[in-house]
Amino acid sequence: ADACWAARPESAAAAAVSLRLRQELCVWSELAPRARAVRRAVRAGEAAISPFAWLDTHDDPADHARCAALWSAGLACRPEPRRATVSSGSDRLSLGYLSADFGEHAVGHALAALLPHHDRTRVRVLGYRLGRGDGSALGRELANACDSFRELGGLGDAAAADRIARDGVDVLVDLMGATRGGRPEILMRRPAPVQVSYLGHPGTLGSDAVDYLFADACVAPPELEPYLHEAVVRLPGSYQIGEPPRAAAALPTRRDCDLPDDAFVFCSFQRASKLTARLFAVWLELLRARRKAMLWLAPHPAAVQTRLRAAAAARGVAPERLVFAERKPHAAYAAQYRLADLVLDTHPYNGHGTHVDALLQGCPLLTRPGRSFHARVGASLLSDAGFRDGIASTWAAYRERALAWSADPAAWRRRRDAFEARVRARPPFGGARAARAIEDACLHMRERAAAGRAPVSFAVSDVTDKYAVKPNPTGAENEGSATGRGTRCPLTT
Repeated sequence: ADACWAARPESAAAAAVSLRLRQELCVWSELAPRARAVRRAVRAGEAAISPFAWLDTHDDPADHARCAALWSAGLACRPEPRRATVSSGSDRLSLGYLSADFGEHAVGHALAALLPHHDRTRVRVLGYRLGRGDGSALGRELANACDSFRELGGLGDAAAADRIARDGVDVLVDLMGATRGGRPEILMRRPAPVQVSYLGHPGTLGSDAVDYLFADACVAPPELEPYLHEAVVRLPGSYQIGEPPRAAAALPTRRDCDLPDDAFVFCSFQRASKLTARLFAVWLELLRARRKAMLWLAPHPAAVQTRLRAAAAARGVAPERLVFAERKPHAAYAAQYRLADLVLDTHPYNGHGTHVDALLQGCPLLTRPGRSFHARVGASLLSDAGFRDGIASTWAAYRERALAWSADPAAWRRRRDAFEARVRARPPFGGARAARAIEDACLHMRERAAAGRAPVSFAVSDVTDKYAVKPNPTGAENEGSATGRGTRCPLTT
């Protein structure tokens, strides 16, 4: 990729590939000229690159909007007009979920927390899997949680769209966007009267094929709407969904994980491409100031581990103070958060499902929000979990809070234990709450479509009284956030 860009420095595509590979491998040298080349081409409308690949390094919502629009315009087909066929408002809503991640994936675990809670007197749930299944027990569970489940991996885009249309889907929720395995050309063919983007791609897709974007008040405040092509539907609390693993894993000891018993453990189980030179420098400052602290990281490839340890040594931090976790099944991986003291968020691309896992295990999070959707997810999660002290508006505040909390490990452990007890008593990110909100939102979308009205942004709390919500058929208790708060978000950055 570097050789290709060196031969064609005017090529934004080559610069984007080189930028992406360097970020994935944590080769942070000479990133700036590649980033400038990509940004210049996007602003000039000269290059169509994946909007998802740009999230790791960029936090300008206007640039993300341009990037998404260029990418969508460069796809193989043009969006068809909105379908006029909508089922009667008296009929059950036909709600389709489209994803390649019906299995062991963060989206799959979110769906496991959501699908069983849908009220089948209100909605008929249809699942559509793209690609091949992973053969996991979770994949089978998700298929069984749908009223109808179809494999679309063997069908072309036109045939897949036709299959969805013949099923009479009222609202199709795409869980992929521009992520790997996504098939936006299916959406371009308009198989459903209303089409929504959710979970997989944290931001706009810039396409007329997508009518709405499920978000919340933190990740998509009104000031961000000019940069989102879709109408914004604000769900109550956080737009993320999750639940503690149902199969409890044995809690390992710190020694099992090569962590000292008396250390303050900072933790980040994010993929390598979310790490930036600036962010990592801040983390190393924390280690220099707290000589007994450790940094616990995801199971990165050996080459990445070597580079990160070398970067630590170059800044005066002993390489062995960076500990890399082992890859584990989901329940065992999630249990590890109970050994950590504080999760450090990445910037600009925040953690998503991994932070849901951490907070549900009672481990607090420290985030530094940005301007774009994907840079505000940490704040959304903390607002819903009731730990707003973890939202730091500047890098200075981020450092100061991490240092203050790690200065007295015993006091912090008491505060951490209190937080853990609170979220265990009433977990945030509840699937029952999300199911009710999504159903109300989709009923409202269907009603607008049936009346020939264009999509418009709204908060679910403003329309929910229009629809008779029956008692929760599952008897689930996690209907609200850990604090009982609704859509209000304190984020002002």
